[in-house]
Amino acid sequence: IIVDKPDAPQTELRIGRISAAANLRYAIVHRDSPVELEPYHTLRWTELPDAYVHHALLRALFEDRPLVQALSDSAPTLDVEVTAFEEVRGAGPAGRVALRYVLQDDTHVLLRGTVAVNKPASSAEIESIVAAIRAAMVDATSQLADRITLALEHRAPRGPEDQQAAAR
Repeated sequence: IIVDKPDAPQTELRIGRISAAANLRYAIVHRDSPVELEPYHTLRWTELPDAYVHHALLRALFEDRPLVQALSDSAPTLDVEVTAFEEVRGAGPAGRVALRYVLQDDTHVLLRGTVAVNKPASSAEIESIVAAIRAAMVDATSQLADRITLALEHRAPRGPEDQQAAAR
């Protein structure tokens, strides 16, 4: 049960651009080596990978953590690029998701980095691969949400509006 506390300061975050690398479209892809990425010719996602990540980020940031989604340009903004959303072959099939992110306010980059997660698949069947990719996505968005929440909690007030909010 979530109880709203009207006098508690609320940390705002604006979701900016969520995009995917050019090679990540509707085709499900598999990686056989660090330099070889191939699409399956008959297997497709029902949505683009960046749409899946967008939904998972909204849940991780605004449902699972005490952040408030802002629409104004004055709130810190999170931009994310999905750089991996794939099956990885090798020692055993796995799902991999990698997210490159930048958190910034009007004047500063507050945080930047990459979160990459591999999750083993229970078999080489495509259903297991997709489940492993989904598990990797949930873990990656959760790790990213933890990093963003921590960075925003430790953010020093910057301007007169932030200082007034901090004084309340």
